[in-house]
Amino acid sequence: MTLTVLKAYMQKNHVIGLNELKIHFDMDAETVRDMLDILIRKGQVRKIRDSELHCNKCAQCHNMLADELYEYIS
Repeated sequence: MTLTVLKAYMQKNHVIGLNELKIHFDMDAETVRDMLDILIRKGQVRKIRDSELHCNKCAQCHNMLADELYEYIS
């Protein structure tokens, strides 16, 4: 996977968890994090902090709260 491919996937999905990225690209967490860090430094992606999540008690939220979330911003 290249940064361009990761960026395109992030752009398409907007907010995505680390676990989904690991599965989709069949890579370990540290490798994906390293690539995300590059996009974060470029100002294209940001990591969503737990305090920024607002749970509305839906089933989808439960799974997202247990994962590291990243958002495409640029």
